[in-house]
Amino acid sequence: MATSEKFKRIFSISKMNGWSIAIFAGLITLFSLLSGSVSGILIGILITSCGVLELMGRSKLVESDERSAFILPGSQLLLLITIWAYSAYQLLSISPESVKAAVSEDILLWLVTLTGSELVVFELVSQALPITYVTVIIITAIYQGGLAIYYWKGSRYLLEKNSDHLAG
Repeated sequence: MATSEKFKRIFSISKMNGWSIAIFAGLITLFSLLSGSVSGILIGILITSCGVLELMGRSKLVESDERSAFILPGSQLLLLITIWAYSAYQLLSISPESVKAAVSEDILLWLVTLTGSELVVFELVSQALPITYVTVIIITAIYQGGLAIYYWKGSRYLLEKNSDHLAG
């Protein structure tokens, strides 16, 4: 792949991914502020900052700044660690009480009407949540981990080619 094509690809991926993360997590942070969820606010701010870091790394790469080779993959690793920590915490805190606290009375009543028992609802949700969080951990490892490696290799390659171009 030509250097200009590689630059365009990294530049467009980091723009789309960085803005997507920043906007989505920013909205989550806003909703957490409105609901008063302190943990939601903290996680939202941390994930929003990952998107902002990715956009910063992108702009540093445009300037051929060596820091881009650390900022771009670092944003993905920070996001990966944040999602893993949140998921691990959620996995360790699954209980009938936490399930009941997370479900509104109306939804709980509807689910009990469908299943016939509050216990069945709690069992189903308690079985579904670990599968959900383990799936999130695996997908994050693949996507954010792969993107971190891609940014690590790609930004170093581009910085090296650019320094060769300037020296030559």
